[in-house]
Amino acid sequence: MKKSLFVLAAAITISACSSQTGVKQTDLQHHRFELLSVDGQTVPAAQGRIPEIEFGSNLHVSGQMCNRFMGQGNLENNVLTVKGLASTMMLCPDENLNKWDRLC
Repeated sequence: MKKSLFVLAAAITISACSSQTGVKQTDLQHHRFELLSVDGQTVPAAQGRIPEIEFGSNLHVSGQMCNRFMGQGNLENNVLTVKGLASTMMLCPDENLNKWDRLC
């Protein structure tokens, strides 16, 4: 899925900050997270948009890198998956954001 790196980065951040029991749905649900770096490289805001991911009721996932995305999340054994992730398909003027936006 297109936003796997982005979703994974948020999940890793949450995992590192949560208790030893791992990530729980309540750790994510009704929270918004910003992507700050990828492999040590700072992630810039794209045209005033901050790359982010938000978790709503029942782990509905929505967010944006350059493109907006949304889908239904599932958290099992500390692994977040989002099946049927939908996304817009715009080209981003920032080369790195454009590259990260297309990672599978």
